[in-house]
Amino acid sequence: MNSMMRSSAIYGGLLAALMAASWLDYVAAPELELDGKVILVSGEVEDLTKITWTSKNNDEAIIERKEDALGTFYDVQYTRWTEVKTPEPPTPPEPDAPKDGAEADGETNDASADATAPEPEPTEAPEPEYDATVSHFKSGDKGTELFESLAPLLALRKLDDMSEEKLETTGLNDPKDSLTLERKGKTIRLEVGGEVYGTRDRYVRDPETNDVYLVDDEVLRPLRYARTRLPDRSLWSFETKRITSVSIGAPGGSLEVVQKNAEDAEKATWVRAAAPEDADEQLKTWMGKALRMKSTAYATADESLDDIELLFSLTFTDDKGQTQTLEVLRKPDDEKADYWGRSEHTRGVVKLLRGQTRQLADDIDAIVGSADGDAG
Repeated sequence: MNSMMRSSAIYGGLLAALMAASWLDYVAAPELELDGKVILVSGEVEDLTKITWTSKNNDEAIIERKEDALGTFYDVQYTRWTEVKTPEPPTPPEPDAPKDGAEADGETNDASADATAPEPEPTEAPEPEYDATVSHFKSGDKGTELFESLAPLLALRKLDDMSEEKLETTGLNDPKDSLTLERKGKTIRLEVGGEVYGTRDRYVRDPETNDVYLVDDEVLRPLRYARTRLPDRSLWSFETKRITSVSIGAPGGSLEVVQKNAEDAEKATWVRAAAPEDADEQLKTWMGKALRMKSTAYATADESLDDIELLFSLTFTDDKGQTQTLEVLRKPDDEKADYWGRSEHTRGVVKLLRGQTRQLADDIDAIVGSADGDAG
């Protein structure tokens, strides 16, 4: 090999090495921005499958990432413990005072016997009993945000030189709360202590290393208030501007409607598919209310839903041709009955706002019968 060929081989090898290094740098995961924080638990969000928050004698939230035909969702099992109040034992009546002349009738008052009577042994207070109320619901974007905030889990800082005296001030000598993360078959349990005065940030300890950290309260707050912060209130997953048409169904008929100018919120309107050039203010108002529907809570196991009947349904079609159907239901002939909804998106039965849903239900016959007086 002459010098020219040798030089070409060397430069070619260097070029290949540089290209390989550039490719590895391009495909490598972006470096985590710590912003002065420290990593408490490392890991990728894709590997995190289950989160458990437990507050002793108070509540527990278990959040699991699941998959179905519609994609990823977060299932929440929430348990609330309530102490059972036991009635106070009745107070024994006071003994009657001796009647006048009792001793003269042969009755004696043996004071010495009273003095030597044994003292009753003290009894330990029984351990309190708790009733558990369990509910299931689906979490939406808040569930996604929660998983992302815990993988990796960052702490504001690590606390050094934690003596027993200092540990007591953190509440970690007898922690009431705990956080458990499950990922790739590995379980990581953390003990959660008290709040930092003035900031409400929490002390967290890894029992395997006994290292103590300070964690931002905003990271843990969705878990502490899981019952109110995590439920998904939405009834379908499509953005309004992506909905092209809706099929409105009711026991008395049906109506096909389409959305015009969907991309322009100010000009967007709803018209009958059979007469797309005709403005329909009643339909526009009704659809505006329908698209603002939200759930208030998921049905619990002790709520009877056997007799609920369909009031109306909405089948949405988006700009990709995908469909989702919301059914609105209620027990018949009961003015005090709740309104319920279910769809592929909710993955369960949810309670709907009463006033909002009642208005829609009251007007449904007029809406489906508005197509030139034809009910479908």
